Amino acid sequence: MEKLIAQEVRKLSGASGEDLVKLEALKARLIDLEARESRAKTVSEIICSGCVYVISNPESFGDEFCKIGMARRLDPMDRVEELGDTSVLYEFKVHVFAYSSDAPALEEKLHDEF
Repeated sequence: MEKLIAQEVRKLSGASGEDLVKLEALKARLIDLEARESRAKTVSEIICSGCVYVISNPESFGDEFCKIGMARRLDPMDRVEELGDTSVLYEFKVHVFAYSSDAPALEEKLHDEF
């Protein structure tokens, strides 16, 4: 869109009314596209940011198991408490809470590593 607008601006010296209308339409389209891009970035940041955690419950599952997960809540401990609600007799032990702007990628990397 920016290239199209630049082309049209170069033609302005002999522009007709129709050309000026076309230019204004292109400018409006560019503004719309910029707004959509901004919203997409914001949504992407919201979707990707979060807290990655590593927890274990040796009493229930043994020493060799841990859970690596992700929480997007204001308090990630809410997620840990939810996991230990009724089906697990003992509380989970939290080893790490790590905030990340790309929590899904960090969680995946930890899963691959461990």
